[in-house]
Amino acid sequence: MSMQRVMAELGWRALRAGSLYSLALALHPKSALRVTGWIRSFRQNQPVGSDGNPIPWWVYPAISFVEERLAPTQSVLEFGSGHSTLWLAQRVHTILSIETDKQWADRIRSIAPPNVSLTVTSLAKDQLATLPIPSDFHADIVVVDCDGSRIACADYAVRNHLSVSGVVLWDNTDGPDWPNIKGLMKKYGFSEISFVGMTAQIVTTSRTTIFYRHGNCLQI
Repeated sequence: MSMQRVMAELGWRALRAGSLYSLALALHPKSALRVTGWIRSFRQNQPVGSDGNPIPWWVYPAISFVEERLAPTQSVLEFGSGHSTLWLAQRVHTILSIETDKQWADRIRSIAPPNVSLTVTSLAKDQLATLPIPSDFHADIVVVDCDGSRIACADYAVRNHLSVSGVVLWDNTDGPDWPNIKGLMKKYGFSEISFVGMTAQIVTTSRTTIFYRHGNCLQI
């Protein structure tokens, strides 16, 4: 056997052994990929936990951090609906979710519980003042997870619908708009705590940031 063939055979064996080793690690009972439900979410092609129930498409550390601080009396204003809507609905009192995609909104609305109010409308900066949000609605948590107009949505929500002890959860803060996000929230006196890690289905890392002030509802 030529040296090239020997090396090729050894390389293949190493790769195969490495793949089997990686698979063994992934299937280990205490593997993070199993515990978080990542493997299941990858197979089902949707963000779910190890029990198959919906989870937010935030990084796993942020989900864990927020979950133990939620209360059944809290209200949520959400820009961008999805599995986070369904997950939050099981843990808080009221969710008012704003969505721009009607087909997606209809899908979420069809499986959302009664404490979710989902509205389909534009999130263009010059139309935010016309959003169908009651003037007396003040959210304990504002979730910014929409496509486009994220800065404008957060600015509008903080000024008009965030409670005194409210926090803003901003997903995907590892993008190019981070300096503008940070500048906006600093203007309103918020401190920040960011979580970096994997999300359901995706193999790369992302970042989710919570902005808070003194005496906030999550007790940060």
